[in-house]
Amino acid sequence: MQPDNWEDLLRKINPSPEMTHMVTDNTLVKDIDHDGGASRATLWQHEERASAYDMECGGFGREMQHESGLAWAVVRSVSDFGFDKSNAESGMRTASALLAATFIREFIASGISKSHPRALRPAQTTSPKLSPQQHYSQHSASDYFANRLSDEFGFSLPVSLLSRELSLGDVAIHLSAQGLDRDEANRFLEVLRVEYFESKYLEYDYSLDIRGYFGDYWYQEIREMLAWYGYENLVGRSLLDVGCGNGLEIGPLVEVCSPSDVTGVDLSRQMLARARERHPEMTTIACSADALNGIESDSVDAYMSLRTYMSRFFDVPAALREAYRVLKPGGLLLISIANGYLDYSADGAPHVVTGLKEVGGSSFVSADRPFELLTRYHRQIRSLGFERLHVLSKLTDVYIGALKPGASDARRTDSPGWSNNGLSVEH
Repeated sequence: MQPDNWEDLLRKINPSPEMTHMVTDNTLVKDIDHDGGASRATLWQHEERASAYDMECGGFGREMQHESGLAWAVVRSVSDFGFDKSNAESGMRTASALLAATFIREFIASGISKSHPRALRPAQTTSPKLSPQQHYSQHSASDYFANRLSDEFGFSLPVSLLSRELSLGDVAIHLSAQGLDRDEANRFLEVLRVEYFESKYLEYDYSLDIRGYFGDYWYQEIREMLAWYGYENLVGRSLLDVGCGNGLEIGPLVEVCSPSDVTGVDLSRQMLARARERHPEMTTIACSADALNGIESDSVDAYMSLRTYMSRFFDVPAALREAYRVLKPGGLLLISIANGYLDYSADGAPHVVTGLKEVGGSSFVSADRPFELLTRYHRQIRSLGFERLHVLSKLTDVYIGALKPGASDARRTDSPGWSNNGLSVEH
């Protein structure tokens, strides 16, 4: 192990204020290279909140009694074979220290990312642009639609026009102005939208997703939002997942309900088939969010849509009207919007680009856009008559929730962040 490995590790950890102190066995951080008594890599020299104590003869335990401000501790579980000279000369002491160092690295990488994920959040880049290889850079809805329209009809709409925040119906109107029959335009655009989302999300996983970087921590964000409304347990309640895709994001939902209570809605039958492979007990319906055909009015206890309301060519007002229609009185509406991308530099180092991509084919990311969308959706949700709106800004996403009026709500109105009428924000 080289002396600068600990410095590199600390840069990756980027300890947060929550980490008030770290205690570890002396050998773990001092005797990395037992070369004539010289200590080359001492973690506590690079991080003032780290301490090292000798474990022999109970010294470590005694010192721990005086650590009143301890946030977390690491105890080495690999023997260093004592002070026997033959063991030291044979390299066993050094080998055991290296094994211990490997242990703490894995402990930090896997354990602390679940308990204190902000401590391991990748560095935040100052550049507001995604790299060319990033998944979202490689999939431009504007370019895709422009090219396919040209292939099909011999003419297209300008990319600058398609880069605006248009619904599919808006695009159909522009095509009819070019002489295309409006019904034909609508039919083709529906097919085209399914094609695009399948090319983008059918094989999608979390390898380039900031949620995947933190494991299942983002499940806690969903549970926190549900708990705020008293929906910690959804077993026996109907849950509608709008824009469920290939089923990846159903994971946090089946932790609070039975898969048989979940109905997944998506435009793509192929993606719904993938979702059923992951969760065979769930029900799936192929339809769009702005026309929930097959979902009865006043039939759903909880309507969730994770990262769907930031999609291109999406009619948000129509989708929210449908959400209001299908929810039971007192039913929960929960929407999430991404607030950052995981990207990699040329040298392979991960970093976060905070915000949401600008509309169009650009790779530029706006830090303000998630909150601009939230402000807009808050206004639309409230104008429909939803009550008790609540916004939560968390590590990977921002969330907005609301209740359809008409049923008694046992949620305490004196809870932190509560707002009966206006916008409630919690960080």
